[in-house]
Amino acid sequence: MGLEIYDDDETIDKPARVATSYPSGTVIAPMAGLVVKVLVKDGEKVQEGQPVLVLEAMKMEHVVKAPANGYVRGLEVKVGQSVQDGVKLFALKVNLLFFRFMGFIHIYI
Repeated sequence: MGLEIYDDDETIDKPARVATSYPSGTVIAPMAGLVVKVLVKDGEKVQEGQPVLVLEAMKMEHVVKAPANGYVRGLEVKVGQSVQDGVKLFALKVNLLFFRFMGFIHIYI
């Protein structure tokens, strides 16, 4: 028996089910809390950094922002709903734009 000390912030207070079980583009709750504002509709186009919803925990608000340009898909929360840390809030569908210029294929996100 002994005391184990970890210097890895990633392992502290994180549920075992975090993000690895969700497909790419999924935005998960960074903490448990109450949804106090939903600022976009499902299917709406958002820009990187645009606020999507607001969570409240311990009288403090946390703004959940779009991680990239794209379209909000599967917005699964409503105002007044409690969410747990690590649960899916919505997914972001990113459209890729391909074009050919001088024999090279360019990809823009």
